[in-house]
Amino acid sequence: MKKYIIALAAVAAIGLAACANTPSAPQEETKPTVGGWTIETEVPGATLTSDEQAVFDKAAEGTDYKAVSVLATQVVAGTNYAFLCTKGAGEWDVVVVYADLKGNAQITSEKAIDVAEPAIGDGTYYAEKLAGGWNVPEPGDAAKLPDNAAKAFDAAFEGYVGVKLSPVALLGTQVVSGMNYRVLCKGATVTAEPANGLYIATVYEDAQGACTVSSVDALDLLALINN
Repeated sequence: MKKYIIALAAVAAIGLAACANTPSAPQEETKPTVGGWTIETEVPGATLTSDEQAVFDKAAEGTDYKAVSVLATQVVAGTNYAFLCTKGAGEWDVVVVYADLKGNAQITSEKAIDVAEPAIGDGTYYAEKLAGGWNVPEPGDAAKLPDNAAKAFDAAFEGYVGVKLSPVALLGTQVVSGMNYRVLCKGATVTAEPANGLYIATVYEDAQGACTVSSVDALDLLALINN
């Protein structure tokens, strides 16, 4: 399966213009590699293979974590996995699990995602600072977008140009004069040299049901997996 490296410089360079919904061309093309963190963009957003689930279950035994998706992997003397997890109501975490070559697995780092101000790269694309009031879905709803969020996301991104996004999970909702949805996505820029990565998309649905894209930001995954 084709894999792409998460390059921090490339993620920070992926720009979406402030007055348009088309990203600027990345400064560097992401390259497949063995030693770095990679995102499998061809894998559906919130899907774990049986092997990934087994690794997570072994490492997270006795904890309250529930794995929703593998965000990235890193080949070392074994494999590091960056799992998107829920931990009870109201919390999202990125949990790194190391699986060695003998079948052992252990958690090596844990970091919570601030849904109100998620870790994003230096390139912030026409994103609003939306403070407070975010509601995080219950763990049982985490594996897919709820119907209302999925409909709003699809409506907002219909005809959207420049980046193709695949939703991974609804990070949170915010009641305003309507509703904001904050969605973690895998995606790639639609350019001659696509830049693959993780994105935070915020969709606004007004009181009449009209849906628009408020912001699309590159997620700084390295800020969530490095202690």
